[in-house]
Amino acid sequence: MKFWKTRTDKTAVGENNLLKILKNKVLIRVFLGILTMVLTLVLIFSLTIAWQTNVIQTSGLNFTTEKWNFSGTVDVDSTNIAIAPGKTGVIDLKISNDSTLIASVSVNVSKANLAQSMHKRLYFYIDTTSVRNGEEMDRIWLNSKSTYTYSMFPYTELAINESAKDAPLLNWVWVYDVLGYYVLGSATPTAEGNAYRMIEREFLSPIVYDYDMARTTFSDSGMLETIDGTTSAIEFIAQLSQTDGYEGTIDANDADLASMVEATGGYYPVDVDEKGYGVWAYLCTLPEIEQNIEYDTALGTGTETLSSLNASVVVTGCNSSAMTVAVSDEAELLAAMISDSVAMVKLENDVTLSSTLTLEDGSRTWIDLNGHTLSGTDDTTVIKADSGSTLMIQNGVLSGNGDTTAAITASGAHVTLEKVIINDTIEGVFIRDNLSNSADSKVSIIACDFVCKEDGLLIYGNTTKSEDPTEVLIKDSNIVGETYTGIIFNGTYWGTKVDIVNSTVDGYYAGIYFPQKNSTMNITDSKIFGNTGVVIKGGTVNIDDTTIYARGPYNEITDLTMNGWTDTGDGIYLETNYGYDIEVNISGDCIVTSTVANTYALREYPLADNVVVNITGGSFSSSVASFLTEGYIEMEASIDDSIYYVVSEEEQVVAS
Repeated sequence: MKFWKTRTDKTAVGENNLLKILKNKVLIRVFLGILTMVLTLVLIFSLTIAWQTNVIQTSGLNFTTEKWNFSGTVDVDSTNIAIAPGKTGVIDLKISNDSTLIASVSVNVSKANLAQSMHKRLYFYIDTTSVRNGEEMDRIWLNSKSTYTYSMFPYTELAINESAKDAPLLNWVWVYDVLGYYVLGSATPTAEGNAYRMIEREFLSPIVYDYDMARTTFSDSGMLETIDGTTSAIEFIAQLSQTDGYEGTIDANDADLASMVEATGGYYPVDVDEKGYGVWAYLCTLPEIEQNIEYDTALGTGTETLSSLNASVVVTGCNSSAMTVAVSDEAELLAAMISDSVAMVKLENDVTLSSTLTLEDGSRTWIDLNGHTLSGTDDTTVIKADSGSTLMIQNGVLSGNGDTTAAITASGAHVTLEKVIINDTIEGVFIRDNLSNSADSKVSIIACDFVCKEDGLLIYGNTTKSEDPTEVLIKDSNIVGETYTGIIFNGTYWGTKVDIVNSTVDGYYAGIYFPQKNSTMNITDSKIFGNTGVVIKGGTVNIDDTTIYARGPYNEITDLTMNGWTDTGDGIYLETNYGYDIEVNISGDCIVTSTVANTYALREYPLADNVVVNITGGSFSSSVASFLTEGYIEMEASIDDSIYYVVSEEEQVVAS
């Protein structure tokens, strides 16, 4: 008797993939009750050392979650999920990568602690096609032999659920009938030496067929003979082995196969080493199937109970197997970007594009400029990221032709720029979520330098098309708009959330123009420059430990139009004519300066009831007494030979 990995011509078997989704069959049996459980997870590993373990207790199923010092967060929907034989569902989770590194995380499932009766019944899989060992699978079953890897760009969030569709879904299934399964096991010889005893170590994935068609074809000993009256059990397993993704395959014509299956008690060797350890396929006998049906029915009627349900869904950091490809010209760049095997494209030379590079829905593009320049010749945009696409660019220059509208235009896309210089464009990045179909862009700008002819960033939200905002993170960057603004929003297309951290924003007329309702802007540890520093016409703005410097000149407010703003020369100017609610919170060691006569560090015009200003810290070039939060006062102080009004708590002043 031999243990082996059989090699066959896979084209000879055909492409009929029999490992399809389990179908619900209507049989005359007691309807199965619903067992409630919560599917919760995860283990995240970021190639570092510390780890911690948490166990989330539920009334039905207990999942262990382990986190390996991952720089980010994991959110799982903890709503109870009703499951029963034949049911399937999706595990809803979100993972955010808060680091500056690419995160590759692979998902698998451990059922080691699951109640023994459920090992053959409950399985997990990724709902996507894949090719492994030259075999095309219609899904990826998750277990110790098989994982799925998600790639996450820095400062991005991965939503794995039916509504977001950011990534292939993570599913669970409780098989309707236990008819067979792939199992990781060991075959050891019996004392007589003419048979083998199988030790089943892990149930990897179910084997299914139409039981109604096959139930009359079992032999007197209970062995399955055909699945449909024509296809024999051996032929069926041989066909399955062509699309299971395991390295070994089964040859239905192998003379030794039948005797091996008989000696092992019905196990077919799929990917087995010379010692009998590996992946086996097993088809249940008729008595086993009937026993499993009785057990499931007893669960439904309450005559059987599951004393414990414990499992672990695990996400583990891993090295990506995808390739990095070096390119030297436009043709090589375009070819590499459409290849499924390429994870990152690296420029070896400066590359000039003959037309806009468009990223379509579902595409994931990572470009390492490698110190070189990617130039566009089109007047519209160098790179266009459509709804549902993901783009990361790092380490180099994006350049237009001088008349190019933007280096990057994003509509409902996820875009990350890290250590990127943008020049020779009218706008640096143009976010146009008003054109997307309810998708929200998530744009991260990390350690970048934009020097643009008009605006560094132009941002349009998608208003009511979705419940979530357009999200922008600007961190450790310099954003310059030479003739208009550093960052400008559109008052008609609101619905944005912007975080500016440790960055400099410099515009000609205004550093930042923010006319957004139902929107938030957080400015922390940054510097803002402009003729007018920050113009606010709606939304919530939180300013902490930030310097705002208005250069002037002063312009008298003579006409409030519904478009744009009056460039007053103030440090922070609240123009209320849009009627949007405005809330401004200023805290920490802020310095707000307006430099010419008749200007203010903070001005509201005209005064309106829908404006709330809270000041709990900072130094201002003019009095802000009318805006102070209760319990705070201002005192005059000389800073760099200029008089400032310094805000502090009243109690602290009295105590001193």
